[in-house]
Parts: sequence; C-alpha cells; structure tokens
Amino acid sequence: MTNKESSAERCKQYHINNKEARNKSSRDYYRRNREAILARHRKNHEENKEEINRKRQKYREDNPEYKEQARRCERRRKLRKYGLTEETYTALLNSQGHVCAICFSENNNGRDWHVDHCHTTRKTRGILCHHCNLMLGNARDNPTTLKEAIKYLGKFNFK
Repeated sequence: MTNKESSAERCKQYHINNKEARNKSSRDYYRRNREAILARHRKNHEENKEEINRKRQKYREDNPEYKEQARRCERRRKLRKYGLTEETYTALLNSQGHVCAICFSENNNGRDWHVDHCHTTRKTRGILCHHCNLMLGNARDNPTTLKEAIKYLGKFNFK
C-alpha cells in the first residue's frame, strides 16, 4: 500500500469513526450561520435559476418513476401531518371499500385521495376524492352552508 493509499484509508476510517461528532459539528455550524447559509443558497438559486430548472427537467425526463415517487413522498408527508401511518391510511381506505366517503366514487381521476380532517381538532374523518374535499373546504366545513346548498339545489328539477 502506498503512502497516498494509506493516508486515504486513514482519512476514510477517521470519518467512519467520528461520524456523530462531525454531524453534531455540522448541525452546530448550521444553527450559528443559518441566515448566511440560506442567503447564499437563495443568491445561488437566483443566479443559476435557468440551469437548475433545466437540470430538474432533465432528471424528470430521465426518471419516469419520478412522478410516482413524488406522489408517494407527498402522501407520506400528509399522513405525518395528520398523525397517520401507511397502515392506518390503508385500513381507513379499506373500511370505505376504496371509495370516497361522500360520493362513493371509485376512480379518483388519477389523483391521490385526500385525508379529510377537522381543522379545529385535526382528527381524521375519512378519505375523500378531490371534488368532495374541495366541496367541504369551500363550505368551510359548515353543515348549515351545506344544508342551504341542498335546499337551493332542491328548487330545480334536474331530470
């Protein structure tokens, strides 16, 4: 083993043995210099926006699984937000027969299902399709508003 190789091996071993200390040091540095680091990142992004966007687009084109991967990642983020696991989400969807809890549609038009929840208590109520989720959101989860909408629609003959 040459001197250069042994030096590289010692360096590699040092990094393996001191990983936690290096991580702590990096975290401490970031905490102390957060604003400067973020300002540098913003400046770099602004100066290289076109190149960054071109690389992102090329990555998406070269990796057709990207869209599905991004969808799964977004769902996991939302599930964490509502305190659900993949298992509880799947169990809830199974208990609804894989249909929307309001309109009973099976196909969500290629969109991911929405976790319906109380905005006050954050408790999960069910899984909804995109349109039913928008309906409840636009009515601000107000039963009176929805009852008035039903009365309004009842005035018309839709046969």
